[in-house]
Amino acid sequence: MIAAGSAVIPLLIVIVYDRPLWPAMLFAVWIGAIAWYSVRTVRKEQKELMKRSLLAAHITAIHTLNHHRHDWMNELQIVYGYIQLKKHDQLLQSVGKIKERMAQESKISKLGIPSLVLYFHSFRTFNADMQLDVRLDEEIDLTDLRMAIDAETLSHTIQETVRIFQYIPRQTYDDERVLQVMFQKRPGELRVAYRWEGEVPSDALDDVRQKMKSIVQGKPGKMEQPDSGRASFEWSVPCVT
Repeated sequence: MIAAGSAVIPLLIVIVYDRPLWPAMLFAVWIGAIAWYSVRTVRKEQKELMKRSLLAAHITAIHTLNHHRHDWMNELQIVYGYIQLKKHDQLLQSVGKIKERMAQESKISKLGIPSLVLYFHSFRTFNADMQLDVRLDEEIDLTDLRMAIDAETLSHTIQETVRIFQYIPRQTYDDERVLQVMFQKRPGELRVAYRWEGEVPSDALDDVRQKMKSIVQGKPGKMEQPDSGRASFEWSVPCVT
């Protein structure tokens, strides 16, 4: 802004002097210098912003990997304990849960939108106040669906809708806060369903309803509430057939 404002100096010289040739040349050179400086500054700021964004992504990935490693170590310890105690029924149940979790995490990794995949995988690492249970009946690559909304807007909108549920007030101190998000591919649309496990006060439910509809306003598709008495919503995103 200061550089652009300095263009007033050569402009005043052009106005004051009767012979406009050299002041005009000075003005042109000055404007060229301002343009060069501005472009250089913007590019430098963009590089710094990219560096910070990349660093933040790396830190998030490292924390997520460490958190997942810790979770899997806990699961292995439980399995090892059942083996030592020869509790075969509990062992089979534990292995079955691990298998189901691995299958769901594999499906999440194949959603096709890096920002959304990283958000889902890192959610437990940075959000201890709520459990997010992402469910897919089948493998879905969102980038192959030819949706009426671009991938990053879809990712950002889903993240915004999930944050709404984090502000639902606790009923009790030990209240289990679980949000299930389900992706379903249907003819001509993608269905994103939200299911909150537990009761929600009526005033809080009204607030959630208004915010959910507000977030998707102006975007393709519609947000519906199948059960007016529960915090359950479905966002239908049209797909080009």
